[in-house]
Amino acid sequence: MSYEVVAGPAEHGFKIEHSVFAPFYNLWGHTSCFLREPFDLDILDTWATSTSGSPAVATGRSFAGFLTPAGGRVVSDGKRVTCFVPKNQKLLVIDGLDECDAWRLYNARVEAPAPPAPPEQPHWRQPEYVTWVEQKAVAAAKGRSPLNCLDDAFVRRYAQRILDLGLPPGKLTIDAGWQQHRTPLQTDGYWRVDTDLFPDFPGLCHWLEDHGFVPALWFGLPRVQPGGAILDDRPELFEPSLKRSAEENADMTGAFYHEPCPALVDFYRDVFRPYIDMGFRKFKLDYYYGPRQRMTELIRCAYEAITSLDPTVEVESHHPDVFFSRWVHAVRANDVQVLPGWDWQGLTLAHLRVCELCAPDRLVNLDHAGGNEPGVNEQDFIRHIRLFGIFPELRAYPVVSLLPDRFSTRAVEVLQAHIESVLQRPGTADA
Repeated sequence: MSYEVVAGPAEHGFKIEHSVFAPFYNLWGHTSCFLREPFDLDILDTWATSTSGSPAVATGRSFAGFLTPAGGRVVSDGKRVTCFVPKNQKLLVIDGLDECDAWRLYNARVEAPAPPAPPEQPHWRQPEYVTWVEQKAVAAAKGRSPLNCLDDAFVRRYAQRILDLGLPPGKLTIDAGWQQHRTPLQTDGYWRVDTDLFPDFPGLCHWLEDHGFVPALWFGLPRVQPGGAILDDRPELFEPSLKRSAEENADMTGAFYHEPCPALVDFYRDVFRPYIDMGFRKFKLDYYYGPRQRMTELIRCAYEAITSLDPTVEVESHHPDVFFSRWVHAVRANDVQVLPGWDWQGLTLAHLRVCELCAPDRLVNLDHAGGNEPGVNEQDFIRHIRLFGIFPELRAYPVVSLLPDRFSTRAVEVLQAHIESVLQRPGTADA
């Protein structure tokens, strides 16, 4: 085994044995991080999407990983991969070492500031129940958007069904649809409760706590759709995003993204404070879909805001990238649609592998047991759950969204066994 640190400007290449594992190259719904065809990828221009990992590549027993978030380029002609190291960047090169050991060495050598490791809270390891796929099930039956299927009664029914199935209570996440201005997917930028649907949000929190649950809440925090009131009210939170061309903003699905700045941390404190005061103890943060370095700075702003208000509140999001994940307590193995024609088995295993190698010091949110689609049949629902058992050492907690009472008692029993098995894994007090 040998390793060295190559300082830029420089380049380093090595032979491809079978394929290139590039966990930072993630396309939603695809096992894109295993590359066999030629490619040319720039670290900073390659977007983070679903479950994007660290800026490193591995093939056989050769490994190279960028040690700072300053960028870099990786090029392959299908036979050989070359890493181009720019000025002010460093590349860790490892040869002849087992893949897992190489990743451990890389993670230990990464150069970037990190917050002090917080003491793990008991509720961070509890099972999590998320309303989203049940919302999609109701939407499919009624011909509506899942964003328009959520209200106070829905959440209470969902919680009661969990208890009636004999599943252990844990975190219960109220997903997208609780907020005002839900269409097409975002708020007006201020994240206020829709009081027509939830006339007493604090009361709902207390009801969940009385029934053994830990209240949790979804936020699609970093972006605002065109026309959002906050774009006019607080333009300093979006500069220079507002000055980008229509084509550039279209690349971000037409949305305007917050710009990292001290004022943004203060704004985020104002956003989260009322929900922490209500009793929410976990936030599921979504939609960090954009240039990697910018997304990392945005999650840092959210993490600093939340933990300054209450360091016991869990922060969870969907990128196990070593630079991004230091600003969350749990990373999400995000969004697998268990449907015919999709390589959902491969995608599930790829997401778990990326989480295991790129964020070993963080909990893994095993999103979602049975998949992210309500049309899954019982056989595939069970098959998907059993895939999580392939990574028995993964530091994780189980996540349930679609409830198995629509299937037979066998599905319920498999889910109960999955939850019990994950909760019996070794503790993560040093996370």
